[in-house]
Amino acid sequence: MATRKHPRGRKAPRRRRNRFLFRGRWWKIVYFDGYRLRHMQPDIDTMLWHGDGHQDFVPPNQLWIDRRYRAETKFHIEIFQIEKMRKWSRRGDNDRYPPYKALREYLKEKLCRPGPVPDFVVRREWDAAQQLHLVYVRGDIVRRHFDPHFVFGGHDLVYPYIEERRTIWIDICQDPREIAYTIAHETVERKLMEKGWRYGPAHAHAIRAELKLRALEYVNLEKEETMPPKPLKVKPIEQSDTGCGPTSALMLLEYDGIKKPDGTSYSEEDLIVLCGCDPETGTDHAPLVEGLRKIVGDRVVTGEDATLEDLKRIVLQERRPVMIGWWNGPHRTEAEVQADNDLDEGHFSVVCHVNASHVHIANPWIIDPEDEDEGAPGVEKRRIKDFLDRWYDMDGSPTDTDPGYRIVRGWYLYLRAPDAQETEA
Repeated sequence: MATRKHPRGRKAPRRRRNRFLFRGRWWKIVYFDGYRLRHMQPDIDTMLWHGDGHQDFVPPNQLWIDRRYRAETKFHIEIFQIEKMRKWSRRGDNDRYPPYKALREYLKEKLCRPGPVPDFVVRREWDAAQQLHLVYVRGDIVRRHFDPHFVFGGHDLVYPYIEERRTIWIDICQDPREIAYTIAHETVERKLMEKGWRYGPAHAHAIRAELKLRALEYVNLEKEETMPPKPLKVKPIEQSDTGCGPTSALMLLEYDGIKKPDGTSYSEEDLIVLCGCDPETGTDHAPLVEGLRKIVGDRVVTGEDATLEDLKRIVLQERRPVMIGWWNGPHRTEAEVQADNDLDEGHFSVVCHVNASHVHIANPWIIDPEDEDEGAPGVEKRRIKDFLDRWYDMDGSPTDTDPGYRIVRGWYLYLRAPDAQETEA
């Protein structure tokens, strides 16, 4: 729903819960920066909890999940619940101590889906120096169909389902910055096992080799972090009267250089059709999400009730522009807008930077104060307090039985980096 010049939207998918009940206690889900942590301890998994592998820095009753695997939260919880079954624990000992092979087979039996396996190979390379096939795979599909314990990478001498000889699989769901370390680790480990080493010693040696490679980058990383990040180069695009949603979506596509299958660029008109934009009322949240998924698949990440810290994480750390739904007019209640739809001034824009005092917004329509009927695209800066006060919109088209226009706070949408999550064919 939207006014003549300032569209917005509604009905975002239900947000994920940040806790779950296990054995009568609530466990909190915490998303951690796995890339930084593995620079200090490379053998850190995608999921951690207190006592698991002596990870005592994790507080009790918290499940830590690498934020790169946030989309697989439910799957990680299922793995956790199985691994915490009492059948895998020593009597009188709280530390997890499973017969590993039996646990791994049990996980496959309970969690792996039967039937045809979707295409999970993204691309292939040949490493002439090491004489190895490098196969980049969708790790989320591998975990759901072959092995829940497959993370980061693996090779044919460890995983029997990698049938091609002299082959390393690399999970593209991991942080793109870690792929080089994964390849180095798997290459060292495989070379030693080819010489007759057992997996345990070969893995430990590969960890030490990986740590040496990470050490230099860790020093350089600290130097880089002393410099404030620059704004993302998002080009503002001008919207039509009620097209701020599709136009903001177009900004995200243009940022990644995403084209149509024939190689031409998408237009606002294309996005208006794909996102179900009503020329009178604008665009709701759910059609925007579905429209973008038709183009980039499950690279779309969306949610609501987000905080400034969430925004900083996405924009400053993951370096991704974020579409937001916000209020660009006098504050209104649901009842006021339901009574007079023309009072709806929800609006879509794209956040391209956050600093200590302001949020920078690529706005498809900035009203000229000298002429309220004219506008143009541009980047505007809003003080953080003012931005947070206005980070809400009203979503939902009115019907005969429902007045619509429900307040949604902190709604956002962004696209995962192309190297982190590829679209399905």
